[in-house]
Amino acid sequence: MRLSVARKDYVRASIISKKISTKFFDSDAVEIQELKLEFYGYMIEVGLHDADYLEVCRHFRAVFETPMIKDDQEKAFEVLKCIVLYILLAQHGNEQWDLIHRINATRELEMIPQYKNLLELFINEEVILWKETIVTKYQFLREIVPSSHAARVFEKNEQGEQRWSRFKERVGEHNVRMVSKYYIQITFERMAEILEFPVDEMESFLCNLIVTGVIPDAKIHRPSRIINLRARHANIETLDQWGSNVRKLTDILNKVSHLILKEEMVHRHLEKH
Repeated sequence: MRLSVARKDYVRASIISKKISTKFFDSDAVEIQELKLEFYGYMIEVGLHDADYLEVCRHFRAVFETPMIKDDQEKAFEVLKCIVLYILLAQHGNEQWDLIHRINATRELEMIPQYKNLLELFINEEVILWKETIVTKYQFLREIVPSSHAARVFEKNEQGEQRWSRFKERVGEHNVRMVSKYYIQITFERMAEILEFPVDEMESFLCNLIVTGVIPDAKIHRPSRIINLRARHANIETLDQWGSNVRKLTDILNKVSHLILKEEMVHRHLEKH
């Protein structure tokens, strides 16, 4: 596996990694822990090459759970910072959303409040302002610290710039999901203002989100320059939905009425005796 990674043959390295059982690393022996860190180091390199940030986050979590790392607070914090950044770079989905909440519940994250606050920005159902919040308050993410793994995520080279651009897209994706919760329709100009994108860039970004299923019900009406964020239901569908809701309500009322009568009968029986 080391040879494959050294030769930049990441496909072969990925195939070889599947033949290695990770249960082997469930040991407190120092030699096994060192092998575990080496293995996941290669897996992280493969994941970064494939831009599979969800897997990279999982690999860093495995590193974080290693006793050798947990016992060293400085290393543990560095790994935890990487976990936060890579989960935020991963595309939104059920797995990513579940993992965000698990990471947020990590006790050690309380010790690095800046990263915890950054994570909570994506958990809270509020729009994130890119320039006012991320660029201004979290500019430390781009600071050059040679000894820091977290600082390399957005370092000022080609890969770092790509990840920073990806991060901006993730912020935009979050904002679109928040807007779709509160708006039924919105104009091109207003959406571009919220996302802090030029109008043309906003339109192509939104099209990509519709295709990838982030907001599958959204429709773009170019002539009127309006975005419909929720699917329109036919009248018959609305009536069917209303009828189904009324049926459910009457079923609940019948059950409650039955339970009340049952309770009254029990009390009457107890009073007689």
